Amino acid sequence: MFVQRSAYGDVLPRLYGRSRAAGQLIWALPIAGARGKGSGRGNAGASFAIALSSGPVKDVRRIWADGREIRSDTGAFEVRTTMRLHRGDHQQQLDSLIAAAEGEGRSPAYSGLAYVVFEDFDLAPYGNRIPNFSFEVVADDDAPVDWLRDQASKAAIAVVGTSDHEVAQGYAAIDRGLDECGRLSRFCDLSLSFDDGRAQFSNESRLFEIGREQLLAATGGVGPELMRDNPPAAVSLTYLDSDRDYQAGRQRAARTRRGLELECEAPIYTSAGVARSISARLLRQSEAAAERIRFGLSWRWLAVAVGDLLEIEGIGRWRVTERDVCGLLVHVVAERTADSEIRPILASDPGRGLPAPMMPAGVTELKLFEAPVSLKAGGPAAWLWMSGGPGWRGAQAALLANGDDVHIGEVRQLMPWGRLVAPVEPRPETLWDRASELIVAVEEGMPHFQSRSEMDVLGGANLLHVGDELLQYCDAEPLDGQRVRLTGLLRGRFGTGFLMRPLEAGEVVRLVAPTMLLEVDLPSGSAGRELVALANGRGDPAGGTSTSLVVDELGASTMAPVHVRAWRDPDRTLLCSWVSRSAAGWNWAASDPAFTDFVWQFRSDDGRVVSRSVNGLAFSLSLSEQIALLGEPFGSGVVVVAAMGDGPATLRTSVAAKI
Repeated sequence: MFVQRSAYGDVLPRLYGRSRAAGQLIWALPIAGARGKGSGRGNAGASFAIALSSGPVKDVRRIWADGREIRSDTGAFEVRTTMRLHRGDHQQQLDSLIAAAEGEGRSPAYSGLAYVVFEDFDLAPYGNRIPNFSFEVVADDDAPVDWLRDQASKAAIAVVGTSDHEVAQGYAAIDRGLDECGRLSRFCDLSLSFDDGRAQFSNESRLFEIGREQLLAATGGVGPELMRDNPPAAVSLTYLDSDRDYQAGRQRAARTRRGLELECEAPIYTSAGVARSISARLLRQSEAAAERIRFGLSWRWLAVAVGDLLEIEGIGRWRVTERDVCGLLVHVVAERTADSEIRPILASDPGRGLPAPMMPAGVTELKLFEAPVSLKAGGPAAWLWMSGGPGWRGAQAALLANGDDVHIGEVRQLMPWGRLVAPVEPRPETLWDRASELIVAVEEGMPHFQSRSEMDVLGGANLLHVGDELLQYCDAEPLDGQRVRLTGLLRGRFGTGFLMRPLEAGEVVRLVAPTMLLEVDLPSGSAGRELVALANGRGDPAGGTSTSLVVDELGASTMAPVHVRAWRDPDRTLLCSWVSRSAAGWNWAASDPAFTDFVWQFRSDDGRVVSRSVNGLAFSLSLSEQIALLGEPFGSGVVVVAAMGDGPATLRTSVAAKI
């Protein structure tokens, strides 16, 4: 119904009242890929102008692109663009963008043409093409009879009187002269008549009263000739429903008889009840007009003209449709008129539309983080998580490198996230944490956090990123409002236990699906480098939304050993053993040790420290060696073992073993 065109010679409608129009593309700059900071790969913007009406308008309200509302009544867009409306008066000035692009004196101001100019319209959501637009246009606040008066003036036809019928809120005239006037006059229930030879549309035609004996034979017969056609069985009106975002509607008035159905398709914007009332009125008029009469009058009735009403004694009221003079005889053909009573608007249910709500595009929420154990198969990497708030519809991501944007991917799926309501203390990472709970205030419009079984969680489901820690949960219990309680926790997942700290209220809780993460490869020697990631979605500011991370190269770090044990033999020899592990062998059950170079350390309770380099997975100190190191046998203290290599010391150092 609302199809935008761009072709030489197309007719642009003249809009009246309040209507919805697709318009015609009249000017555009070449579509160019955006090159600004954060633009991402494949994004494009365009600047163009669309003509709306061949006459002046007052305002443009809602706007649709490819059938989806992108601008609200308040003027808020859900896409990035700048729009200017030129209302179509005869004094309007040249648009500044068109003037700058085309050059002085090379572009018109389109005087008398209402049009809009979009500047730098974001085409990414539409496949980098200009979408099909339609616009809610308010052209005037006049009545339909005023629209008829404007159209009739072009054909030098006057409009006298008024219409008491409720007709339409808007109309799109194609400027086809008398055809357009005839259609509008039927809706307004005005008739074409002549007064002193001047054509006019009026609801008060001249009335002549004629006696039955004054009717003469017009064709050589003995009296008036009565002609009857089969009346129509129904009238259907196709219109544009102002209560359903101007979608096409159809109202039908019918009789319980067989016969033709008259189809009327008109660019009027009205409600279902008014359209049904118009259909009923047109049916009554068509039924009456099926009966015609042909007769003659003497020369004394030369004043009778087409459009006049004749009240004929005994047979009712008729309207003259044909009139000719031959000799001294006035030949007349007239059709019966229906009653002109103004009837109440008929009730009608047009159905219910389900338009997508107009929602300004949300800003991207993003986070860069590392994990000692890779979330996917591959080498050391940083991970970019992206989601958004209400209206977010995805974003492209780029990495800022040497002043240029390097595209790293795109995320379109909304992931649940929210903020902690209450603080949470650290817990051991080797056991289920059934005492702690995460109370999360979920962002509005987010998908729900889902409960999963313990086996599913052990298989990787329900992974969260909170603070610097990765953890998992089993059960999600909805609370009042937008809050949810997450329980059955596994802490310090993917090697992040060394980062565990008290989680504060207000920290962001993000549901992490590894398949929805964007991977940033980290070559060897990246430690200390700052990564800057940019998200460019429909709601992000110019240049994109950014986040940064100082690389620790956790995925390339050596890992602290586990199961560190320390004990004394009867001869007081100090014995220690441990199990090596790495990011690739995180379950520490591999037959081949991941690392064999360690730093063994004894920390005495009195503050003295003894360190030794060890190659292997065990270490011992005899009593004599202890005395040689400290001057006496080792007393009570703890033993820790750190893997040698790169990476944070806290990640490489084991849990202390007490002796």
